[in-house]
Amino acid sequence: GSATAVYSFPLGQRFDNGLPRVALTFYGGGVPTAVLNGEYNYFTIPLVLGFGVSFSPIRHITITPWFELSPSLNVDTVIHPFVYEKDDTTLGDWGIKTEDEGDHISNIDMPDARVADIVNASVDLDISVTVRMRGGLALVANLGDRVDLQLNATVVQMGMKFSQKPAMLVGVGLAIAWDDPPPAVLPAAKRLDAENCTSVEKRFFTCPGYRALEARIREEVLAEQAEAAEAAAESAPEESPVSDEGPKPVSPPVSFSGGNDVAPAPVSPNLDAEAAPEANGDAQPTPPKSPDAPVAPEGPAPAPQAAAPAADAP
Repeated sequence: GSATAVYSFPLGQRFDNGLPRVALTFYGGGVPTAVLNGEYNYFTIPLVLGFGVSFSPIRHITITPWFELSPSLNVDTVIHPFVYEKDDTTLGDWGIKTEDEGDHISNIDMPDARVADIVNASVDLDISVTVRMRGGLALVANLGDRVDLQLNATVVQMGMKFSQKPAMLVGVGLAIAWDDPPPAVLPAAKRLDAENCTSVEKRFFTCPGYRALEARIREEVLAEQAEAAEAAAESAPEESPVSDEGPKPVSPPVSFSGGNDVAPAPVSPNLDAEAAPEANGDAQPTPPKSPDAPVAPEGPAPAPQAAAPAADAP
């Protein structure tokens, strides 16, 4: 079994399907392997550290030379035949009965201690650390956005410390992706083709480009308002300066019909007074209604004089 993580760093531009023209690839992981065949049992845990460079001259072809270094921890279990050596023990001591002068075994009744001795003498456990190298060239025909036809040639160094001859492996595979290309690697026109306008608008509001556009529009509006205010200030008429002494009273109108007569100012009507008699020489002054006011005595009418300006009525 294998578990490997691959990291690809694109360099330069991409095709319209998101495929980079040039990319650096790093990968790492582990490939636990077990071989069980009875006499020889083998178990290893290699770490995989690899590097590759992918070139795509056209969108349908990708060429990737790669190199891999694999340090591993190996556990070898070797079982070899047990060899009985005649010493101070006999076959009877091992629980083995023979017939015909020891040529045929008729019965085996071996104690557990003897079984453990045979297993310990026949099984060897070898633990070692090795480093292996692999390298190769991968050719990929991109049949579509989800389908690739792969041809991979690999040279594997099988020996411990690279002492044995390498092996050549060649393989062909058909890769089918279950997901779509990530939208972030696609051009804007193709990435937004399947999205509705509402989704595009909401995403645009969260983009730095929208915030920059909003700030630029705000600056332009403020600049236009400042120019309009400055133009309005230049076109407005100048106001006469206001004196600190306050407004001056307006003189009454002056008649220039002859002489220096001054036209009388209008007199506020007395609502309590009666209608005035016709102007003639026999007219008498109208007595006031108030009983406390003095009454002028009767006499000849005074000579006409120029009327003085009347005071404001209460």
